[in-house]
Amino acid sequence: MARSPVPVELHVDADDRLPEQVEVSLYYIVSEALTNVFKHAHASVVHIDLTEEDAEIRLSVRDDGVGGADRSGGSGLTGMTDRVEALGGTMRVTSPTGQGTSLVVTIPTRDLAR
Repeated sequence: MARSPVPVELHVDADDRLPEQVEVSLYYIVSEALTNVFKHAHASVVHIDLTEEDAEIRLSVRDDGVGGADRSGGSGLTGMTDRVEALGGTMRVTSPTGQGTSLVVTIPTRDLAR
């Protein structure tokens, strides 16, 4: 993230490696989210938080940009949602105009092999 055009603050709180399919999906979700921030948000900072608790992964990607993210405007948010739902998870996007964007992903890990 040293080459990021926007500062990224990262916090990870997980005891072990995550199931491979979760790690791969989270990688692509974070990559797409950061691409969206760099292209559209005009943000000054991005916060990424990953926590594992009670057989559940929670990923949060938040920026302080212009907001107004629209799922109908392209395939990025749709692709992220498809990846999350394929793992039995959910994704919530909050993006009021002028107030930044928050993406919260929750993925259950109880039934996934490590």
